[in-house]
Amino acid sequence: GNDVRLVRELADASTSGLYVAQDLTIYVVDRHSRSVVEIGDGGWERQRYSDRRLIPAPVDVTAINWGSTLVIADELSMRLVLFDRLSNPTGMLNSTLSPVISAASIGAIAASNGSVFVLDTASREALQLDLQGRLVATYGEDALLAPVAITADSCGRVFVADGHADGLF
Repeated sequence: GNDVRLVRELADASTSGLYVAQDLTIYVVDRHSRSVVEIGDGGWERQRYSDRRLIPAPVDVTAINWGSTLVIADELSMRLVLFDRLSNPTGMLNSTLSPVISAASIGAIAASNGSVFVLDTASREALQLDLQGRLVATYGEDALLAPVAITADSCGRVFVADGHADGLF
């Protein structure tokens, strides 16, 4: 079988989103500290990404611009906040500090090929946004019953796990 090992133990068990970069750097949402923890080789914490004003309740994390920009989704403020690799907030995915267009509840995010996909758990659909925050398309509004996770591959295909239907769309 495959080997399983503990990479890092967090102080509190209130984690949610997870993103692994191509260089195998791990980013995990630590809801207790209201931040995203960057974990490098050997399981050591490199840095934290946080801003309690912009992301009071982070729920997920992904990367855009070839990994140079992290996108952190906040479920309370309904924002997608951009951070550089030095953990500085650099802006919003949309042009103002307003909530993400059309989303009722952000459950998870993913990115691929110049788009960010937002899993809207309340309206049971996935929203595709361009890198300026404009709505490009919606997916799954008739098929999803209880979406819980989303990812996208390098070809731009979107995969959504549905907790109610025990399915993957």
